[in-house]
Amino acid sequence: MRKGLTQTPGKALLFYFVPFVNLVLPYRGMRELWQASHSPSGWREQPVPALVPVWWTFWLVTNVFGRFTKVMSERADDQPSLILATQLLTLQAALVIAVSLLAHAVVRRVTDAQLAAAPGSGQPGRLHDGLHLP
Repeated sequence: MRKGLTQTPGKALLFYFVPFVNLVLPYRGMRELWQASHSPSGWREQPVPALVPVWWTFWLVTNVFGRFTKVMSERADDQPSLILATQLLTLQAALVIAVSLLAHAVVRRVTDAQLAAAPGSGQPGRLHDGLHLP
């Protein structure tokens, strides 16, 4: 673990399951991981790109919308409400796809930075040359 990081891998995982804490601390952990991966020696000053807070915002919105959609679909008891519930579930699926693509981009870039910083790698830190997301 990088000197000065506030979260261990175990804590970072645990924070996703603790109510209210899971609204902030997982983001802070990812922010620290990004910073330490991209600038191991001066990680505290490393800026975090918009990708990280955008991913976290989508994650929060997707989860809140998912809870709302679940309640709406459980209460649907006639044709109009079933149609609305189906439309909401379709939108929820699109949000899940979007947040998954954003998470993939964040994890891929952190992994690439860690590979580039690995002792003796001598190579750019590209994990793969396949899908390139912004």
